[in-house]
Amino acid sequence: HDAWLYGVTNRHPKFVATWNMNASEGIFKRNPVYMDTLTKDGLGLFEYLLDIVHKYPTYEKWAQNLTLDTQRARKNGCQSAVGHMSNKVNAGSVGERLAKMACVLSGCKWWGGPMEYRYWGASRRSSAYALRFSEYFYSPEFRLIPEERRDAEVKVDALGRKLFWRQFVFERNRRGGRDVTVGILNTDGAEYIVRKQAKLVPVEGLALEVRPREDERLVSAHALLPGDEPLAVPLKVENGRVTVPCFEEAVTVVCSFESKGGAR
Repeated sequence: HDAWLYGVTNRHPKFVATWNMNASEGIFKRNPVYMDTLTKDGLGLFEYLLDIVHKYPTYEKWAQNLTLDTQRARKNGCQSAVGHMSNKVNAGSVGERLAKMACVLSGCKWWGGPMEYRYWGASRRSSAYALRFSEYFYSPEFRLIPEERRDAEVKVDALGRKLFWRQFVFERNRRGGRDVTVGILNTDGAEYIVRKQAKLVPVEGLALEVRPREDERLVSAHALLPGDEPLAVPLKVENGRVTVPCFEEAVTVVCSFESKGGAR
């Protein structure tokens, strides 16, 4: 595998190797050397996560595996994708729109396969969103914040709306500070990915707070909004809280912190 990968890559530098793999914790523990080789650069196709009807039917269960397994594979330079997804949810449905956004917020790519062009209308928003803000979704520098810290450090006031966000909280440490991203998916309380829903009800007035560490301060915040032309909107910080503009499928809030002692 290793010889084939680097032999082909050396001859075809623009070639990106793609492997069908399982990046679960158990597989890594049983086959550490093999998995380290398999996840060295290239693209990992997580076909085992296709079963969103029986094995991973809920947003919580699917997103948990998407984020954790993507983080595990990304340590060695691997980018992850889920596919062929186009025949798993109805084209153009609310379920498809939210599933695609869940992939983006997880840091995982959507691999539609050769028939994806038939559904480009439904894919455009999520694809444009992923491309425009790829630094925040696919950079290996962003690491998933441990579960015990998420509820302690992040507060989301959705004014009674039930939204899904706890699996999409990441941070990037950088010189002089860090960036925290919080992805919010507008499931409106729905638990299952495959379901009937006529339309999405936009979310307005959502307030969010990311608690700073003792040695840092929040200096700026932005909302990354999906759309045919995705936008980054600066947010006003008041007492450590921000109010997010109206959004439909999803939004990502980026909070930038600076160390009080300056660059280090």
